[in-house]
Amino acid sequence: MTLGVLFSRLDRLQHDRGFKLAATIVLVLAAVIGGSAYVLSITAPDRIEVTAPTPSTAAADAEATPEDQERSALDTTARVLNDVLAARADPTRVLVAIGLSLAVGIVVVWLGLGLTYLGLLALAAGIAWPLAQFESTAVYARLLVGVVVLTASFTALMQGLRVLLGSSRPVTAIARNVLIEATRMKVSVVFIVLLVFGLAALPGILDPDTPLRYRVQSFLQYSLAGSFWLIAVLTLIFSTSTLAAEQRDKVIWQTVTKPVSALQYILGKWLGVVALNAALLVVCTSGVFLFVEYLRSQPALGERVAYTATSGAVAEDRLLLETQVLAARRTVEPVPITDRNSPAFRAAFEQFVDEQLAFDPSFAPSVIERQRVEDDLYKSLMLQARTMRPGEPKRFVFRDVNVRRGSGDLVTLKYRIETGVDRPDVLYRVTFILPETGAIITESSALGQAQTLQLLSDAISEDKTFSVDIYNGEMLFSQSGAAVGIQPNQRTVTIPEGSLVLSYPDGSYQANFLRGVFVLWLKLAFLAMLAIAASTFLSFSVASLVAIGVFLMAESSGFLAAALETFSYKQDVGEGILPHKFVAYWVSKPVAEIFTVYDSLNPARSLVDGVLITPASVATGTIALAVATTLLFIAAVVIFRRRELATYSGQ
Repeated sequence: MTLGVLFSRLDRLQHDRGFKLAATIVLVLAAVIGGSAYVLSITAPDRIEVTAPTPSTAAADAEATPEDQERSALDTTARVLNDVLAARADPTRVLVAIGLSLAVGIVVVWLGLGLTYLGLLALAAGIAWPLAQFESTAVYARLLVGVVVLTASFTALMQGLRVLLGSSRPVTAIARNVLIEATRMKVSVVFIVLLVFGLAALPGILDPDTPLRYRVQSFLQYSLAGSFWLIAVLTLIFSTSTLAAEQRDKVIWQTVTKPVSALQYILGKWLGVVALNAALLVVCTSGVFLFVEYLRSQPALGERVAYTATSGAVAEDRLLLETQVLAARRTVEPVPITDRNSPAFRAAFEQFVDEQLAFDPSFAPSVIERQRVEDDLYKSLMLQARTMRPGEPKRFVFRDVNVRRGSGDLVTLKYRIETGVDRPDVLYRVTFILPETGAIITESSALGQAQTLQLLSDAISEDKTFSVDIYNGEMLFSQSGAAVGIQPNQRTVTIPEGSLVLSYPDGSYQANFLRGVFVLWLKLAFLAMLAIAASTFLSFSVASLVAIGVFLMAESSGFLAAALETFSYKQDVGEGILPHKFVAYWVSKPVAEIFTVYDSLNPARSLVDGVLITPASVATGTIALAVATTLLFIAAVVIFRRRELATYSGQ
C-alpha cells in the first residue's frame, strides 16, 4: 500500500459520520474522566486552626474582653489565609483547559479533520519533546508547542465559523466570503502570524527571578494589550480593504447586480469582520487565561513549592498575587471635602473673583477665563485637603464600602506620597490611625511609589464607612504602650489625586476576565464599523488614515484628559493668551470628552491591577458603543446607496 493510498483512506475515514460520532464520544468520555479524576485527586488545603470564640466582633459585643478581641482578630486572619490557600485546590484552570480542548476537538472532528490534527499534534510533540530535554533549547520547544496549538485552534474556529455562516442568505454569504478573504490577503496573514508568534513567545521573556505577582502582571499587560492592538490594527486595515478594494477592482459589480441591498452588503461585511475578531480573541484570551493559571501554580517568592511558604502561613508574594492581582476588587475613593456645586464653594469662588476684580478690572473677562479660574481654584482646594505639613494629620472618609464588618474579607488601602523633591532612596514614616478600631499603624513609604496596607474588615463601620487619619510622621509610644506624640518628617507630603484608594473583593477573577474579553470584542466591533463606514466614500489609503487616526485619538483620550488638567494656554500673569496653545487646548478637549466612555473601557488595565470591571460599566459601554456603531452603520448605508458604483459606457 502506497503512502498516497493510506492518506486517502484515512481522509475518507475522518469524514465518515460513524467515525465522527465515535470520536466525539471518546473525547467527551476522556474529558469527563480526566476532569473527575483531577478534582478527586485534589487534597484540601491546610487549614489554620484558631480556637477563637465564635461571637462576631468586639465592637458588636459590649462586654468583649481584650482577649476576646485578640482571638476574634486571629480568627478573621485565619479565614483570610485559608481563603488564599484554598486557591491551591481550585480546579478552574484544569477544567477550563479540558473544556476548551474538548470544544476545539469536537469542532475539528465534525469538520472532518480529526486524524489530520492528531497527526500534526503528534508531529509537533515529536519535535518539541527532544528540544525540551535540554535547558538551552527548552524555550524553542515551548514556542513550537504554543504556535502549533494557537494556529490549530484558530484554524478550527475559522472553519467552524464558515460552517455557521453557511446559509445562502446575502448577509451570511457576504460574511463567509469576508472570512475566506481574511485568510487569503497577505496583510491579514502577516498580522495573524505576528499575533500567534508574539503570544507564543511572550512567556519565554518573563524573568523567573522576579516576584510571581510581577510576572503575572507583566504577562497580562503585554499579552492583552498587545493582542488587542494587533487585532485592532488588523481590523482597521482589513475592514477598509475588504470594501474599498472591491470598489476599486470592480469586484463589487458581481454582488450589487444581484438582489443585495446596501444594508445587507454593509451588515454582511461587518458581521464577517466581527466573526474574525471573535475567533482571534477567543484563541488569544484563552491562551492568556490558561498561561496565567499555569503561572499561578508556580512557586511564589518565599515558597518552597506553590502555596507552601518557607516560613509563616502564606508568603507575601502569594498573598498579594491572590488578593491584589488575580482578584476582582471594587475601588472606592475618599469623599471630597466639598462639592464644586455646593453653596459654600460657590460663595467662596464669587468672593475670590470680586476680590481679584477690585485689584485688576481685567481679571477673567470672558466666560472661558472665568471657568478656568474656577477649575484652578477647586483643584487648589482639593490639593490642600491632600497636603500634610510635618506632623500634621488629615482625615479621609470612604463611603459605601460594601463590606460586612467581621466578614473576614481583606480590605486594601493603596496610597502614594510625594514631596516637592521626590527621592526614591529616602523613606518617610507615615502613621495611619483607624478610628473604628483604634489601631495605629506606622509604615515606611518610598516617595512616588505606590504602597499597600492590608486591613481587616473590622475597620469598616456598620454604616459601610471607612475612616482613616493619616499623619505626616511616626507615632511615638511610651514604655506603657500609650501614644505620646508624633515625630514629624522633614518635608510636607502630598497624596496626589487618585492615589488614595480603598479596595475590597467583589466577585471572582474568572468572571472579571470574561467581562474584559467581552469589552475588547465590543471595542473591536465599533472599530470595524468605523473603518467600513470610512471606506464607503474614501479610497483605501485615505479611509485607513481616517480610521487609524480616530483609533489613536480614542486610545489617547485618557492621556489627553489627564494632561489638560494641568495644561494652560495663558502666558505669565498679566499677559495674554498663546494662540498655538489655545488652539491645541480646544482641539484636544473635545477629543478627550467624546471618547470618555471608550477610554473608561480598559479591561487590560483593570485585569492587571485586579480591579473589578463592573457590570454597570460594561452595560454603559455596551449601550454607548452600540449607539455609536448603529449611527456609523446608518451613515454607511446612506452613503453607499448614493454611490455610483458603475457607469455603463456602452462599450
